[in-house]
Amino acid sequence: MKKLKLEIIDLTDQGHGLARTEQGQVVFVPYYIPGDIIKCDLIPIKKNIWQATNVELKESSSQRQTIPCSYFNNDSELNLSCGGCQVQALKYQELLKIKNNSLLNKLERIAKIDLNEIDTKPIFGMVNPWHYRNNVQLKIKYNKQDATFERGFFASDSNYLVAHEQCLISQQTDQIIWQAVNSYLEKMPKDLKELFINNWQELIIRTGENAKEILLGFVFSGNCSELTRTKYSKLWHEMSLKINAKLLSDYQLTSIWFLNQTDMAQDNHIWGSKYLTEQISDKRYQIFPKSFFQVNTQQTEKLFQIIREFVSNNNYKQTELQDIDKQEKQHTLFDLYCGTGTIGIALSDLFSEVKGVEVFPDAVQNALQNARINQVENANFYHDRAENWLSKQKVTQEDTIIVDPPRNGLAKTLINTLNQTPASSLIYVSCHPGTLARDIKRLKNKWQVKALQSIDMFPWTMHVEMVVLMSRVEK
Repeated sequence: MKKLKLEIIDLTDQGHGLARTEQGQVVFVPYYIPGDIIKCDLIPIKKNIWQATNVELKESSSQRQTIPCSYFNNDSELNLSCGGCQVQALKYQELLKIKNNSLLNKLERIAKIDLNEIDTKPIFGMVNPWHYRNNVQLKIKYNKQDATFERGFFASDSNYLVAHEQCLISQQTDQIIWQAVNSYLEKMPKDLKELFINNWQELIIRTGENAKEILLGFVFSGNCSELTRTKYSKLWHEMSLKINAKLLSDYQLTSIWFLNQTDMAQDNHIWGSKYLTEQISDKRYQIFPKSFFQVNTQQTEKLFQIIREFVSNNNYKQTELQDIDKQEKQHTLFDLYCGTGTIGIALSDLFSEVKGVEVFPDAVQNALQNARINQVENANFYHDRAENWLSKQKVTQEDTIIVDPPRNGLAKTLINTLNQTPASSLIYVSCHPGTLARDIKRLKNKWQVKALQSIDMFPWTMHVEMVVLMSRVEK
């Protein structure tokens, strides 16, 4: 059968190239980018949707770049490319445009809003979109043939480990840490090494990029209480010394944990501090092994700045931060899905009171501690579901509500409460354009979208962070 000639016209939410046949059928083409001309065979997925196979690149897109990572797209037919990134063949500035356009298209198509009525700012990209991740979870496999531990990421939609020597989106110190850890493990006692061979699943490396502190979490399957015995404590201390001796002079390993893959009750702090400390602007935050914290430190600083501007000026004029800080304090900030309190604490100087709510009790305790170390006395954090908690609060017209939900968006009951609350301002922070658009549609009879800013928190993926400013619809 003769191969079909197609042009890639867009990217899917998974970063696959998208083409259409002359009959209008949708074709997914992994690892190809808009502007590429290809020839391929087709495999049906479902009605009018096809998967390209046996792909030949006949003409390269003008926006194509040399793929910098040797572990990306190492076998496109078997789909065994490293799953840490989704798109690397496309020039960064063009990828930013496609991500922003995808977001705006969803708002028009799903939320049915007129973008001409919204102050939409260009996406905030990175000057250097490499080595940005402050949190990586390296998958571990023991190679019996070579008698060595391998680390890497799973291939997309697979449990196949793509082992690598370095990662271009993780911190540059991560490679140094791995080499030191692996070197030390090779020399450990045989009984201890057997425990690692049989049970070690992941290595978590969390980095305070500004504070220069590093936390390691060794993740094991099953009960590895044997590893925590006193007779081994000297070994972990020695390992920490070896890692710190290899690290760049301004970075320091400060914490080591042994974590159970399925049971948090069996997590054990092994060495050093129980947390690392990171600083964003003038605030410090304690980060534990499983604490939620944005993975991109530089872009988190921009995110907090944008939220401050939204809070301080509902017309979203580009106000300098020093002018914002001179403004009179507003009433109460209700911080829903507050996590470890980062946003509420960052904005605490703008409000008379901050009240946050989070469903995970450990995160609430972490938020309270973060408030204490920053000497923030006007913030309190509560353990509850946001939809239950907000309905019990006394909210006034002068108050502001911020929501920062997980990828699945806002609960329907919370949307009903938000639609009934008298607060004048609502700020929605989202990491998922689809659920954001869905929720805006459910809110728009009571709330009007005033401004939108997207931030590239995850370069070389299709993920994007968004901040939306909404005001109460005037009756």
